[in-house]
Order: sequence, then C-alpha cells, then structure tokens
Amino acid sequence: MAHSKLEAESSTVASSMPVESDHTGADPRVGNTDWCSCKNCIPMPTPEESFCCREVEKLKKYFIRGYTCITQVEELLQLISEEKILANSYRNLGQVTDKQLQKVRRSMRRDAYRNFTSWTHGSLGPGNRIPEPSCVVNLIRGKYPDPDGNYMGFRKEPDTAEDISNS
Repeated sequence: MAHSKLEAESSTVASSMPVESDHTGADPRVGNTDWCSCKNCIPMPTPEESFCCREVEKLKKYFIRGYTCITQVEELLQLISEEKILANSYRNLGQVTDKQLQKVRRSMRRDAYRNFTSWTHGSLGPGNRIPEPSCVVNLIRGKYPDPDGNYMGFRKEPDTAEDISNS
C-alpha cells in the first residue's frame, strides 16, 4: 500500500516537471529559479529537485489561507526549528564540538526533510523517498548549514550504513 502511495506522490511532483525541451538535453529548470512562484526557491542541480512548494497539490490549502510560501507556515517552522534549539544548547554546554556539530546538523537536516515529507504526505514507508520543494530545501539548509556547503541533494536510494555512521 505504501508503494502505491509513493507512486501517487511521485507522479504529483513529476507531473509538475517540464519535459526536456532543447536538443542538448539540458532541462530549463536546472540552475535557475524561473519556475519558482513563492520567491524562496534556490537553483537545484537536477530537474527532479527543481520545483516550488506552490506546485505540490497537498500544500495548496495553505496558499488559499494567504501564505505565499510553505516556509511561512508556523507549524512547519516548529517541526524544523525545535531541533536547532537542542543543538545550540548542546554546543553552549560544551557537550558537542564544532566537528561533532557538523554531523549533528547533517542528521538534523535529514530529520527535518523527513518531518516535512511526513507532515505533507504522511508516511511513505521505509526506503521510499520523494524530493522536497526547493524552498523547503533552502529553509532547512539555512537552519542547519554545512560550514563547507557540502550537501547531498535528493537521492532515491536509502541511506547506506556508511551514510548513517557519518551522520
């Protein structure tokens, strides 16, 4: 059942994605934000990640309420931000070094993405993934930045044991 739900969610996202339009194979969405209507998206490296919150059917109820971007919804901000308070308190108490904090932030980014996906689409089941809107990626990266700017981006494959141990 989760698999069919994932397919439905993926098709909702995929249906908002344009088909490659020029002979070079370059996607018109990659590397720019011309497709963004909330004004909070960032350029993404793949067509699959290059979409705005306003293109996600399950989020449209928030725009009827007057929000211009899902990142303005307090409920979402709380889901993502509460963990940041914890990380800062650990660091302030000297319980987490800067190097450890980098791993904590990576883990928090992953958890924030999962929280958003669950909040928006419900549980997709183990190993099932869909990309988040670019504006949500921008918000989460801003809250839990990698000091070197190294981000994984969306991956369809589940985390490997190495990924988990490096978190």
